[in-house]
Amino acid sequence: MMKAIFDLYNLIESELQERGALELELTEFDPLDLLEVADLYEGGKQKWGIKENKNLALKIYKVAAEMNTEPIFNWGKESVSRLENFFVNLQKASQGDVEALYQIGMYYFDDLNDELCLPYKDNRKACKYFKMAAELGHISAQYELGYCYKEGCGVERNIDEAVKWYRMVAEQGMAEAQYELAELYAQGREIEKNIIETQKWYKAAAEQGYDEDVDFV
Repeated sequence: MMKAIFDLYNLIESELQERGALELELTEFDPLDLLEVADLYEGGKQKWGIKENKNLALKIYKVAAEMNTEPIFNWGKESVSRLENFFVNLQKASQGDVEALYQIGMYYFDDLNDELCLPYKDNRKACKYFKMAAELGHISAQYELGYCYKEGCGVERNIDEAVKWYRMVAEQGMAEAQYELAELYAQGREIEKNIIETQKWYKAAAEQGYDEDVDFV
């Protein structure tokens, strides 16, 4: 299967180099191969010399999605929707839309708890957009930025920065941030352990019905 995918990729690249545009009749190819090639273009593959080309990825996704309606091809439809939303948000972000900045961050974000390993995920880019949105006051971006600093996702691990952003969100009333802040103070691994802060934030999270197992120390 991989040979068929790279044969198709090389055929598309030859077409682009010779004609400057993709004129191949893509419907002549296996739709699964098309989805795999679109996937390569969406995220790029540096070690294979494949450059990111989201516009081309969207075009190929659309063709593949229209070729078959079986459940497996929801992949294509979902990819079309994902990329269309990405381009919409990119345009809005260029005009200073804070929600769009956050959504682009989420597009790139590869949560450590997510079992999917998608080629377009890029935590460095995710944190860049989270930071821009966070500095403009977007509460969810502030929370995600705290997570990035806590886990070292896309940025160097920095517990002081994680505490800073979690505290900012916790003070706005987000239970998840209150719990995470309490956990950091309870563990006291890279910051000074603080029982008072631990109890304060565990209690705040619990009062909102946050259902993690809370130990009030």
